[in-house]
Amino acid sequence: YAGNSPPTTHRRTPGIVVIDSPGSEVGRGWGGPRCMSCPVVREAV
Repeated sequence: YAGNSPPTTHRRTPGIVVIDSPGSEVGRGWGGPRCMSCPVVREAV
C-alpha cells in the first residue's frame, strides 16, 4: 500500500507495475494486500 515505501521502491523496476492504494483500504477490505490483489486481472503464464 502507499505507506509501505521501502518494499514498493524495491519493486519499481522495469517491467513491474506497482499499484499504490491507501492504507485505509487494506483494513476496510478485511484482508491483507495479497488477498486484496488476487482479483486483479493478470495475463496467463
